This record gives sequence, structure tokens and C-alpha cells, in this order.
Amino acid sequence: MTQFTHYPPHGDLGQKTMAESQPVVIASDQTPIPVTVVSGGSGTQVDTYSEALAVASNIVTTITTYIVPVGKTAFLERISFSGGNIALYRTLVNGVNVDTRQTYFGGELCNSFEFNGSSDGLGLVAGDQVQITVVHQRPTVADFYARIQVTEK
Repeated sequence: MTQFTHYPPHGDLGQKTMAESQPVVIASDQTPIPVTVVSGGSGTQVDTYSEALAVASNIVTTITTYIVPVGKTAFLERISFSGGNIALYRTLVNGVNVDTRQTYFGGELCNSFEFNGSSDGLGLVAGDQVQITVVHQRPTVADFYARIQVTEK
């Protein structure tokens, strides 16, 4: 004779661990469930965008700069960039190169630097300066664009 152990239909709803949780199935005709996404911490998203127009060949040019304000810290999350010619882009923090990307013939003329990975991003303190620079070696002038995205706390 088989003996069954009876459990409440939904287990202990005051679950203590993930292993003790109950699976949930949501019907396809379910009304939307409101969701609030909370980041890993409070802060203010700051986007700094700029353009460098008619950039001549072989000239290192700063496209945009962000400086952490006094009394703040910041996390550098992402820098997106694009331009009218193939070029070499660098991210500098306090004048030190921390990452480099190259656009190339036959490829996309846009790319990004990603700093968030599995953390909040590259930590910065008041006064730190982030720059995105570009240099191209094509014979014609070109326009370049960049956006620096940080969270200030």
C-alpha cells in the first residue's frame, strides 16, 4: 500500500528560501501586472551628449567630457559613439586611457563602451573627468558624436 503525505495546496506562503518557493503560472489572458523596477541603489541618471563637427584627419579630438560634481560620486555605465568615418575612439578617466574601440571599413560606424557588467559601473569621485576622444585617418573631414551615461549619487 502506497502512503501519501498531504501538504497544504500552496505550501507555506511565508517562504524562507527560494528552494521553498512555489512556481507560478500566469494565464495568457491575464490583465497586465504592475511592476516597479528598482535599481541597485538610488541616484540620478545623467547623460552628457556632444558633437565634434568637421574633424580633420589625424587630429586627436575630444567629443565630449563629463566631470563628477563636487560633493557627488558617480558610476560610469556606458558611452555610445558614432561618426562619419572609420576611427579610433578612446575613453580617458583623468587623462588615463581605460578603453579603446576601433570602427573599421565595412563595419558599423557606431559602437559603445560598457562599464556596468555585473556591478553599478566604474566608480568615480568628485572632480574625476571622463573624456571620449576620436582620431581618424581618412582624407576628408567628418562629424563624430558621443554620449556619456553615469549615475550620480
